Amino acid sequence: MQRDRWSHITFSSFGVWICLILALIAILLWQWRRLEPEVESTALIVAAKQMTDSANKLKQYWLVNGQPEFLMIEQQRVDFTANGWPLVLKTVKPAAKQVDCYALASVLMAGKKSIFIDDLNVFMANSSTTNYRCIYSFDVGKSLDLSIKSGTMSIRASVGNRELTP
Repeated sequence: MQRDRWSHITFSSFGVWICLILALIAILLWQWRRLEPEVESTALIVAAKQMTDSANKLKQYWLVNGQPEFLMIEQQRVDFTANGWPLVLKTVKPAAKQVDCYALASVLMAGKKSIFIDDLNVFMANSSTTNYRCIYSFDVGKSLDLSIKSGTMSIRASVGNRELTP
């Protein structure tokens, strides 16, 4: 008789533990859904900062090493603007070249490709070797906007119509 009493207690304890674990999993999933947009926005800001840091390091290399015309990075030729900002060119016609936004993102995110590079959609707003703009879209409404205009480079992160600030 006592054996049945203990097995009943063990079974009810097991049931309580299962309910407790399921409740904790449900709370974790509910909280994650609430935090996910903020986590993604933060990752986008980090990606923009990493791209900016890489571009600044390449410009610093250009300045320190006598303003070379180009640099080879991972078998990729990286040219420089007249002000030292990096650009990767591709030939679109026999005599015409334009900025290769995808290759530029790969160079600027080198070593950090797992952040967004797999889901990268690239849109080029305009391109010349002195002024260019690449828009990188990652998910619905999330984008990085890299532009060089009048010798100044900027990389902005945005979600929807809202620009994210670091």
